[in-house]
Amino acid sequence: MPPTEKLSLEQDVIGNDSGINALYETLGNTKVEDANASVEADRLAILNKVETDVGFPALNNQVNDLLRHWMKDVLTQLVETREETNDTEYADFCNRIGVVFEKNGEHDAALKLHIAALAICKVEFGENHESTATTYNNIGTVLLQAKGDYRGALSKFKAALVIQELILGKDHPDLATTYDNIGVVQEKLGDYGGALSMHEEALAIRLSVLSKDHLDVAVSYNNIGDVLRNMGKYEGALSRFKQALSIPESAFGKNHPSLASCLNNIGHVLQTNGDYQGALSKHEEALAIRLSVLGKDHPDVAKSHNNIGVVLRSMGDYEGALSKFNESLSIRESVLSKNHPSVASSLSNVGLVLQRQGDYSGALSKLEEALEIRLSVLGNKHPDVAVL
Repeated sequence: MPPTEKLSLEQDVIGNDSGINALYETLGNTKVEDANASVEADRLAILNKVETDVGFPALNNQVNDLLRHWMKDVLTQLVETREETNDTEYADFCNRIGVVFEKNGEHDAALKLHIAALAICKVEFGENHESTATTYNNIGTVLLQAKGDYRGALSKFKAALVIQELILGKDHPDLATTYDNIGVVQEKLGDYGGALSMHEEALAIRLSVLSKDHLDVAVSYNNIGDVLRNMGKYEGALSRFKQALSIPESAFGKNHPSLASCLNNIGHVLQTNGDYQGALSKHEEALAIRLSVLGKDHPDVAKSHNNIGVVLRSMGDYEGALSKFNESLSIRESVLSKNHPSVASSLSNVGLVLQRQGDYSGALSKLEEALEIRLSVLGNKHPDVAVL
């Protein structure tokens, strides 16, 4: 990368949240069909060849995967050039790049940066500082998403909450984010009542200080809907998901991960109501967005493959379901910790299909693996353990 462009990128990362968010958004939105050529006839001929031989969606996914890997290398180099300063600006730099890495599935790299940032924040700012709270939240997010360490994540989120309640106003947006984070973990641990309370507190804050069309408001609606779905309150869940989707596209962007989450959750409700074709359509829309924005090896892409597999299994298409479950399992085993509950979910789903196909030995092996993970991470009283 030329020095002037590297400096510009560095300033974007340091400068403000909009710069880092814009960087993240651009990583998955390169379109080959938008490329230029000096001669229009050549451009059209090339595009026609690409469309005939490969197809734009497949090539766009490959290009965006390469772009994400390249950007990771560039950002890692930027971190290394600043490492010796070990100051508050470096801590902020680590946090910002760590967020980009986490969103793009580079969880180990993200966790390393956030831990480095926390050590500096504690020395330079002390425990009761906004930057320290932010870093606790960032570490908790990685522990939740990548490691499946729900109790570790909850500990970090609660540490952030203690600080924020002390130094921020009760209606501060950062407080809403932490309530949301705690709610997500509580839902994972089966505490649906506690999760619902946290998400409703987050929504109340966001509605009081943000526009009703703000993306974070949509996130709250989506989170509340997901808890209601897990509580069996499907009509209430669908209502919340539709509220999330009613937020204008300008808040999401056409290919935003939050839009994929809304589609994903609506798909769950449609499936529960027996509308398998409708559910399949929503999950496939979500998968297309996630492949475009996140790349093929991201945990959320694995989630979409898994969801499609669940619908196909309900439709009696066991071969199709098994293919999707194995694809999901392959991604999760490669990017998540080996004891992550999502790995257990994929193992369980593979086992259930093998059972339907009469492969009882193979099914038992997968289900026992899933049970071992869930017992170690969730304990013997969690609903997911009872299922097995």
